[in-house]
Amino acid sequence: MKNIAADTPVRQIFDVYQGAVLPRLLKDKTTGKNILWATDEYDAISPKSEIEFKEITGGSLMLVRPRITKALDTQKNRTKKRAEVFTPSWVCNQMNNALDDDYLGYAGAFNVEGERAWTTSRPKIRFNEGTSWENYIELTKLEITCGEAPFVTSRYNPTDGNFIEVEDRIGFLDRKLRVAAENADGDEYRKWSMRSLESSYGYEFQGDNLLIARINVFLTWVEHWEKKLGEKPDKKTAMTAANVIAWNFWQMDGLTGRIPQIQEKDCGQMNFLGFETEGETSEVTTEICRIYDWRRKHKCVFQSPPEFQLFQNKGECIMKKFFAVIGNPPYQEESEKNGRQPPIYNHFMDAVFKIADCVELITPARFLFNAGQTPKAWNEKILNDEHFKVLHYEPEASKIFPNTDIKGGVAITLRNQEKIFGKIGKFVTSDIMQIIVDKINPLCNHYLDEIHFNRSSYRLTKILYQKHPEFNRRVKASEKLSIGSNIFKKFPEIFFDEEFKNKSNSYRRIFGLDETKRCYKFVKKEYIANHENLDKWKIFVAKSNGEGKFGEILSELEIASPNSVSTQTFISFGRFNSKAECESLIKYLKTKFVRALLGICKVTPDNARKEVWKYVPLQDFTSKSDIDWSKSVHEIDLQLYKKYGLSKEERDFIESHVKEMV
Repeated sequence: MKNIAADTPVRQIFDVYQGAVLPRLLKDKTTGKNILWATDEYDAISPKSEIEFKEITGGSLMLVRPRITKALDTQKNRTKKRAEVFTPSWVCNQMNNALDDDYLGYAGAFNVEGERAWTTSRPKIRFNEGTSWENYIELTKLEITCGEAPFVTSRYNPTDGNFIEVEDRIGFLDRKLRVAAENADGDEYRKWSMRSLESSYGYEFQGDNLLIARINVFLTWVEHWEKKLGEKPDKKTAMTAANVIAWNFWQMDGLTGRIPQIQEKDCGQMNFLGFETEGETSEVTTEICRIYDWRRKHKCVFQSPPEFQLFQNKGECIMKKFFAVIGNPPYQEESEKNGRQPPIYNHFMDAVFKIADCVELITPARFLFNAGQTPKAWNEKILNDEHFKVLHYEPEASKIFPNTDIKGGVAITLRNQEKIFGKIGKFVTSDIMQIIVDKINPLCNHYLDEIHFNRSSYRLTKILYQKHPEFNRRVKASEKLSIGSNIFKKFPEIFFDEEFKNKSNSYRRIFGLDETKRCYKFVKKEYIANHENLDKWKIFVAKSNGEGKFGEILSELEIASPNSVSTQTFISFGRFNSKAECESLIKYLKTKFVRALLGICKVTPDNARKEVWKYVPLQDFTSKSDIDWSKSVHEIDLQLYKKYGLSKEERDFIESHVKEMV
């Protein structure tokens, strides 16, 4: 099988018109210059420099290569720094099919999906009432952050480099060209072939990716043309096509709407604005990206701020929108600092919702569980959007993106402004778990999150710094009163391993980690702020546990006596009057029933958020409870199944999917 590694796109372009179209494919229509490299992976080439013809030709035909052919360490670096995860062809096919199924009104028009593969449907594409083949070709579609343009054209599988035969390709440009070939001949085909190009768009930040995308689109157009007409397009037509591609596939920072490397103090979100006519002088700088609307013959301009702005065209107020946006946006911000990299896919989602009524994306799924670092207000907005739905959820991201670990999994989602799907509200991945939740809700008025205390709820007092002013230099101002996870190392002078018997009423216990070992240390009570469960019995639970997989076990649970607090490594539950209630709660948390309900929202290692525990019913943990807490964990499970009326199928599901704890 032919593989891209043996014949890279830049080399292939020289087999067509001796490379004459390459200078045009290097052009940036916004600046009038060449596209920028915008990547630091090439030795001795500045990211801010233009890609020059001579740099990538002659003895350098192999310099710009598809990601699959690059060294593994280079691939990993691009994944780590830029969250550059290339989408397998079978996923691109699945997502393109979803858009076509909706437009055509039936499934399987172009192909039938299999296990990570597809079988091409050979019959002519059928267009029902309200649709037409001409209209289908004219539908403007955009792949955001397109990389090598796998949603647009599938010349090769981006995950293994193997070429795909023309008739079996699944990109949205491939589909338009197939429809043109099935319905038009001769000059009519030539016309609709060009229109297929004119209605296909994509943008990309990195210049090497963009060049490969442009070449892939051009060669796809040539290969379909040759298959239909038995000859390649003439040079003049080919140059016209290359010009269309240079306009439609452009270089842009998707969060600013500008050319990469332009420094902006305020990076707004990408917004599709309006038009200016050919030859018109624009008041905005050339740093703002422009594309072209081939039907209206207008240049289209991107610009901040986020709100739409309309340009007047000969007195007519017009706004450009794509029919559909599809793609795999960047997941996190590039950062060289230690710690977490903030997510940015939510900004891309907000941006593209404004430029198309129909948007289909594959992104991390944490937001569906109101988890992760996306803003909680944004999560709630999406979960309550009646135009938004989940097409597919995959808890193990590595099944889609090999060797990639994305906590909480990934989701393919669709937002269609023209349709009402009903708000998601709470996202439950299992139909059986949804039934169980619906059974519990009418029988439960209180949930475990009501006795949950977050990891920052225990605090220090200002007295500590009054008596030890030198400590001010060891801690950030914003963290002065926090009982941080490393507090034993930060302030070793104030902690004791043993309580002084003659001063027992003057000390508090702090539960934390000394290196990696759990332990209690003692500190003067005047340094610890009051807390509603300080003088009560409670349990401590690690703030992070496992991987976020459904039904996994919890790490060791700690019973804490009155006058005990914990570092931020732990959260706490309860404000009990007796140790026995803590023992009952620990048995409860070990049940499969509880951990199944916990698994609805716990899709990452994070236990700390109150919301993670919101589906777990609160019980009476005293001897007066309707649950006999003296029984084994398994017997308590059976009591809970009975209490909430779970069917045999529901019980069997929990028993078979949740690991046992004793």
